[in-house]
This record gives sequence, structure tokens and C-alpha cells, in this order.
Amino acid sequence: MLRADPPYSKYTIDAYVKNLLYINNYIDLDNANLVCDFIRTKNTGDLRKMTLQNAYSIYCKIQNIQRPKQKLHGGLKKRYEKVPEIPSEDVINKIIDNANVFYAVIFEFFRDTGCRTIELIELNVEDLKNNVVTIKTAKAGGLSTRQVKISDKLLEKVNRIIVKGRTTGPLFMRNDQPLKANRLRKAIVKYRKKVVEKYNLSEANKVHLHTFRHFYASRLYRETKDLVLVKTQLGHRNIKNTEIYTHIINFDSNRFEAKAIAIEKVDEICKMLTEGWNVVTTTQANVFMRKNIY
Repeated sequence: MLRADPPYSKYTIDAYVKNLLYINNYIDLDNANLVCDFIRTKNTGDLRKMTLQNAYSIYCKIQNIQRPKQKLHGGLKKRYEKVPEIPSEDVINKIIDNANVFYAVIFEFFRDTGCRTIELIELNVEDLKNNVVTIKTAKAGGLSTRQVKISDKLLEKVNRIIVKGRTTGPLFMRNDQPLKANRLRKAIVKYRKKVVEKYNLSEANKVHLHTFRHFYASRLYRETKDLVLVKTQLGHRNIKNTEIYTHIINFDSNRFEAKAIAIEKVDEICKMLTEGWNVVTTTQANVFMRKNIY
């Protein structure tokens, strides 16, 4: 059993166990050198490698196994960073409007709180008091909480369609059972496909559950121009994570092109600057650039 350091959610633990079982199908988990070589040389994307790496790192910590860090990171890029896709408000609203009443409320809740999927499914009825939602996030040293205010209109829908008079237990339930992340993922796929077919709007195909969080962050920054507030409302530990997608969108236009360029590629960055690209923000690994599409 994984020790709570930080206090991992059941969903996170299940994901770690699933990845460890996958590795164990090929390699003895107690042989750190072979496991690290397996992850490093596996024919898959960097994000998948990092997922396996994180799960195995937790296993090594619990089992007191010394792992060769240089081998573990040898086949990965310096850091996995991706420019988020931020759709127009019209696309977001069309998905909400075409969902059934239950999922429409959930998508609105995602849009108006910026919560992560795991945070939403772990909310309890007691976490919603009047118009304020207390969202809990697992972090090193314990649980961190943040409070987000929702509108009277959304509160009325949540109470009428979701809560239905309950005073305890999970906030979001379906058929008297706690809502599962997999059910939510199937729902967003179903309703974005419906929007694509109904309006011939291919942009809707890019919408995932986490897209609502990107949209929330972008809108909040546009309204307040307060990066620290956005960081707090998202529950970010590093403000660089906030900068990546709060600065990246140009609100005078619904369309933009964005790219992440390795910071050592100076010539390419200079060339892009002469072609009308702007630097949005930088990290240790990448320069994030944006160009308006007129």
C-alpha cells in the first residue's frame, strides 16, 4: 500500500498501481537498473515514460530501493511542457448546451471553478457552503485547500440537479454511486462529438476535461490581470505553471498559434521573432511563443 506522503487520492494510487503492474509484466520491479533501462528505451512518448517513471519512483521510495537516476532520465527530454489548447467561449458553451442536464451542470462547474477532474470527483456535499466551494489538493506536507466562488445560477442548478437535498457524502453522484473519472471522460467525448457533427465545428474535438481548467485560468486572468490570484485559484505551487496558459492567449482574437521552443535553439527563436512571433514566457527548458492569426 502506498504511504500518504503526500496523501495520495485513491484515484492516484490506482493509477500508480496500474503502471507498476504494467512494468512488472516485463521486468522485476526490484531490479532498478533493468526497470530504468526499460523505461528509458521503451518505444513510446515522453509523457508515457514520465508516467511510468513517477510510479516507479514512488515504489522505490517505499521499498527503499536505490534507483540510478541518471539512467531513469537518460531517455527523456529535459521537461515535458505543452502549450495548452484554449478554445473559444462559443465552443465551450456549445458543449454545455448540448449535454444532458446532469453533465451540463458538471461542465459548467468545471468551467466556473477551474478544478481538476480528481478534485471534482472527491468533493463532498459539505465542501459547498452557499456560493463557496472548498477544493482540496494533495501536496507535500499535507492537504492544501482553496476556495472558489460560484454564481447563484450555478449554485441553484447544483442543488436542484446534483445534490437533491443530500447533506453528506460525495457531491457528485450518478445512480447513487460516486461519480468516476472514466464516466466523465466518456461524457466529454460524447458531447464534443455531438457539437462537431451538429455545427461542423472541428475545434470542439480539442476539448478535454482539463480544457475547462485552461479556459477558467485564461478568463480569470483576462478579467483581473492578477497572476498571483490565478495561481492561487488554480492551486499551483509554481507560478511558471500559471504563466504558461494565462499569458498565452490573445483575447482580442479567438485564434492564435503557439509553440514551445527549446531554450538552446537561439537561432530558431531569433528567426521566429523576425516573423512576428512574441515571447510569452520562459522556463528552464523552453521558450513559449505566440503569434496571432488574423
